[in-house]
Amino acid sequence: MQNLECSIIIVNYNTCKLTLECVESIRKFSSDFTYEIIVVDNASSDESSKILSKTENIRYIQSDRNLGFGSANNMGAKSAKGQYLFLLNSDTILLENSIKKMLDFYIANQKELNIGALGCILIDEGNNFINSGGFFPKAKNYINSYLGKTIKELEISTKKESQEIDFVTGADLMISKDIYEEIGGFDENFFLYYEETDLQKRLANLGYKNYILTTTKIIHLEGGSDLGATVSNFKRTVIHQSRNRYLKKHDSKDYYKYVFLDFFATLGRLGSKKYTIKEKVDFLKANFKSY
Repeated sequence: MQNLECSIIIVNYNTCKLTLECVESIRKFSSDFTYEIIVVDNASSDESSKILSKTENIRYIQSDRNLGFGSANNMGAKSAKGQYLFLLNSDTILLENSIKKMLDFYIANQKELNIGALGCILIDEGNNFINSGGFFPKAKNYINSYLGKTIKELEISTKKESQEIDFVTGADLMISKDIYEEIGGFDENFFLYYEETDLQKRLANLGYKNYILTTTKIIHLEGGSDLGATVSNFKRTVIHQSRNRYLKKHDSKDYYKYVFLDFFATLGRLGSKKYTIKEKVDFLKANFKSY
């Protein structure tokens, strides 16, 4: 298992069935390169431990608590034997030898393009393009959105083999292990959301560039591996906390202008009928605390 080309790391949290389907698609389509599959389990309460720990041809790492996405990937990366890491969500399905295509592109162009992170086109089950990456978040963009202004979204073109991008979605992120270690992996202060954006912003700060490979596609069942998919108030709370943390870290110039408007927007959310009074108060407290 030494000197492998790629370590595929999947974080699992109560998604045993999805993880097995993801692993099956990797085995079905991945060939002509050496790899290992590492599954990091975030203290799942379903049958994950019982089943995944006995699944052949994967290395199963059990965490004694839910570390969140970034920390769990860091745990997997520490034991990875591959020269390159491929961080793959448990709710993804390969349709072809995508990892090989991405690996070949990365290796062939790493020096010339100064590649940091590499992703590919993500699609839903209906073959429709879905979020594969975007522009780095800026406080001004959120300020403008609060003021009712339209925010420009990234458009990905398939006319060229690759496209430079600010950040690729964390559902399918390839990176050299040496570079991953150089930047210290994920910032573990991010429990969920914005952690891959933060990682790639730090890559950009060091001069690396991030790309989308447009010649291959992976299905992303968005939400299947989302810890908060059925706990909407939890999800919106964590997203907002991570957004605040990211902006404070990377856009301090306009951060407090954003906080001023977000404060009043948060008060306005108390009128929402989607959440209970307790949920709204909990969100309010958590958001203010994260400023």
